[in-house]
Amino acid sequence: MHASNLRYAPQDATQVDVSFPGDIRFWTRNLGVSEERLRAAVVQVGTQSSDVRAELRRKRLVAETLKTLRVFVFYPSINHRDWWVLLPGADQQTFASEGAAVQFALERARDLRGSGRAVEVLQEKITGTWMRIVG
Repeated sequence: MHASNLRYAPQDATQVDVSFPGDIRFWTRNLGVSEERLRAAVVQVGTQSSDVRAELRRKRLVAETLKTLRVFVFYPSINHRDWWVLLPGADQQTFASEGAAVQFALERARDLRGSGRAVEVLQEKITGTWMRIVG
C-alpha cells in the first residue's frame, strides 16, 4: 500500500497543530472545515482540540442563525393549476390563485420576521426566473 493511502492521525489528538500539513489535512477532514476556518478557530481559542471543536460549532450555529429564511411562491406546473407556497422547514400549501398564494406567503413572512432573522419572499415567474416580493 502506498504511504499516501494510509490514514493519518496526529501524534496528539488533543491538540490541533496547524504547523504540520498532515495535521491540517487530518483536522480539516475530521471537522469538515477549510484550512482558513481551522486556523481562525485556533487563533481564537488555542490548540486544544475540544476548544477548537466548540468554537467551530458555535460559529456554525451563529451562521445558521443569521441565514435568511426564504418563502417561495411557485408558478403552477403544466399539469396542475394550483399555485403553491414552500415555507422554511419544507411545509407546503397550495392555492387556487396567485393572489391568495402571495398573500399567504407575505403573512407567513411577517410571522417569521418575529424570530429575528431576515426573511424574503420569492415568486417564480412563467419564465422560470425568480422575483423578490416586497411586502
